[in-house]
This record gives sequence, C-alpha cells and structure tokens, in this order.
Amino acid sequence: MKLFKIIGIFLSSIIILLGLLLFLIIYGNPIHDINVWRLEKNFYAKNIVHPADSLLLEKKVYLGGISTHGDSSCVYAVGEWRSSPLSRETILETYHSSGAINLWSKKVPIKLMFADGYEGPYTLPYAYWQDDLRSTVTDKNIHYIVYVSIHWPILLLDERCDD
Repeated sequence: MKLFKIIGIFLSSIIILLGLLLFLIIYGNPIHDINVWRLEKNFYAKNIVHPADSLLLEKKVYLGGISTHGDSSCVYAVGEWRSSPLSRETILETYHSSGAINLWSKKVPIKLMFADGYEGPYTLPYAYWQDDLRSTVTDKNIHYIVYVSIHWPILLLDERCDD
C-alpha cells in the first residue's frame, strides 16, 4: 500500500511538471506578461503632459523579441502614436522634461520616435513603428510615437522573445 502511495505521488509530480512545461511552451513565461503589464500601468500612471492639440491615434504595446534569433533578451515597449500640427521642435520641447518610468528598480526613459531621425536600433518593434510613421509623411500633421522600452533577460523558455 505504501508503494502505491509513493508511485502515485511520483506520477502526480511528473504530470504536474509536464503540465507546467507545456503551459510555458504554449503561453510563454508569465513574468514577461507581468513586466509588460507593470510597464504599461506605470506609463499611463505617469500622466505624461502631451501638447494641447495632440491627438491619440493608437496605443502601442509590444512583448517579444528583437528579430535576432537566439538573442537572450525580451523587449517590452509601451507607447502612444500621436498626431500634432505643431513643429517637431515644439513637440520635442514639450516632452523634454517628461522623465522616466519605473519598472521594478529600473528607470526607463520616455522617448520619442518621428518618421525621420530615429537613432535607435532598427529591430522589432521599432522597425514596424518606423515604417508605420513613414507612411504618414504626406499628412500635414506631425505623427510621432511617445514610448518607453526596455530589454529584459529571457527567463526559462519563452518563444515570444525568440523571433
């Protein structure tokens, strides 16, 4: 009887561990979901001062890789695609003192991306965002994305971060 109890506990433990592994493979590591959720929550709690006539066009959230297969980091990015009739310099001046967002103990600076003049890495999601902005150059308004992003080490296996 004792042997059956030990075998039952052993098999139950194996099934639970395999189920957890399957969960991580299908849905990804939940720590990344928690981190991007916290980054988004802190981004909107910051109450960033936008230009008075700036319009929100789309909210952006990204959790994934940087398009380099085998890279050991995951990218979290949260931002807003906005449109404004103001000049680029005026928009830059408005956001100049916006500061940074906290993600756990890290300070993540608030950045701006315009259709031209992006100086960061041309990886995901920035490559897609840059292409989206370039398609709006014919518009009379200035389109830009105000965002925060951070690279985080991949913990356990997460296919979303390994593009």
